[in-house]
Amino acid sequence: TPRRRPQVELFIGEKRAVSDLPGAAGDGLSDESVSNSHLSENCGSLRGRDGREIAKKARGGVFVGSVRGGFLGSFAKPGKHGRIRIYLQNSGALEGSGGIVSAMDSAVFEIVVGVGSIRIVYPAPWKAPQAVGIFLRKYCKAVYYTPDDSDYRKSSLVFKRGIRRFKPPFLSAMVFGREEEHRWLSLNGFDLRSPYMRFSHNLSSIFSGEVCKSFPQTISVSASGRPDSSAQPNFSNYISADIAAAAAARAFEKSAAMFSIGIKDTQQVDCSASSAKFKRGYFRGYADWSNAVFEFSNRVANKVGEKYPGGLLGCLAYLICTNAPDFKLHENLVPFVATDRGNYFDADFRRQDFLLLKKWGACGSQTFGIYDYLYGSPYLFPREISEYVHAGISVAHDFNARLYFAEANPIWGFDAFKMNVVARTIENPDIDFNGLKKEFFSSYYGRAAAKMAEFFGLARGALDSRRDSPQWLRLFKAENSIMLYDENRIEKMQAALSEAAELAYSDKNPAVRARVGETARAFELTK
Repeated sequence: TPRRRPQVELFIGEKRAVSDLPGAAGDGLSDESVSNSHLSENCGSLRGRDGREIAKKARGGVFVGSVRGGFLGSFAKPGKHGRIRIYLQNSGALEGSGGIVSAMDSAVFEIVVGVGSIRIVYPAPWKAPQAVGIFLRKYCKAVYYTPDDSDYRKSSLVFKRGIRRFKPPFLSAMVFGREEEHRWLSLNGFDLRSPYMRFSHNLSSIFSGEVCKSFPQTISVSASGRPDSSAQPNFSNYISADIAAAAAARAFEKSAAMFSIGIKDTQQVDCSASSAKFKRGYFRGYADWSNAVFEFSNRVANKVGEKYPGGLLGCLAYLICTNAPDFKLHENLVPFVATDRGNYFDADFRRQDFLLLKKWGACGSQTFGIYDYLYGSPYLFPREISEYVHAGISVAHDFNARLYFAEANPIWGFDAFKMNVVARTIENPDIDFNGLKKEFFSSYYGRAAAKMAEFFGLARGALDSRRDSPQWLRLFKAENSIMLYDENRIEKMQAALSEAAELAYSDKNPAVRARVGETARAFELTK
């Protein structure tokens, strides 16, 4: 109560079995300080701001998740001596879990409320920030809208005793973000680091200049017959698979959970007769070399599996190999399927992409990931594709996708809703989009909700008005993309924004004015 706040102590524990944790009676751990290495090593900027703040506020009797925000009152009925202890514990469930299927089953969080104690249990050190976020959002009713904007919906809290378990639908989800966004990502359920996110363009490193010099037969031949070491390696040469498998083996010797054999970021491939047989025409405007890429990937996986049967190999289904191959993949391959969901404005493309996700879900791998492009910058207008991203995540999960990665670079005045949609859909792929939209606009924009919805609806309409054929990131860094916004649309958007600003000033929550103002400043750049 305000008159007599209980003392709150924060303990960050080393790995202990769940069965060894303090009992529901709240007897607790010893008063001796323990290491905070899991938060310091895995929380990025969360370490700097919240780690110190949590410890400081805990000693003062209040446990909060933000320097900004409000008072979060008492957490539970204090135990004897009027103390509440908050423990962060690593159960170790994901450490040595024995394969990705086992890992998906083991990625469980627990919040245990006892008399005078709250225990936050996470399955691996890199999941510690996500556990903190679950506690703050689910129990403390904190909402983290943007990196600089959070809300606490209750001034005091009472928790029921007992254990609640949380099993996220995705084993790991990451958004490549700026450092100042790390805390927001952590508290909204994203991982800042993950052993299951090794899939990117690693063939560039594996087939370095030195390797190509030592093994020239791995170098592809261009259409003119000249060697081209900047192209993809010669997938059809058996030595290429040997070299990639050896690189993977060195990683697995050091206990890596996953190693990347993702293709180089180029469309150039070997043009010799031995490779030509693998080409299947064109897919989405690019030469379809999926059979070549994944036949090579299968050979690598078979070689690695001889010594490391559980060794996971991440790879990319990207541009020249977006389409699923004609054959089954080795079960230890984990493809990340990259799609520009901005192209969902085209109904045929959207249906084709859902079918593609279904094909990848049945490709033979234990699971697969999806790769989104959520931008944000460098698009200097509201790229309102929230509903399309929600649909893609939801359908992919239905077809057994359990990993998620995205590039974002959000302009928060335009992208707060989109980023929150992604966070909530990753947490619940079955969430209703319209309900999510209504709840977000109502809570975030207050009295200005309807006008801000109108503003973003007009932005969505501009993107949906496209009559060009879908193409990979067609509007990316394209200055003429702003021509989608004709003067009439700009005027309507400005009118909605001006009315929203007036309504925001009459809202009792001063944060609403700042939120509308941030969008207005961003829109000045658009204009």
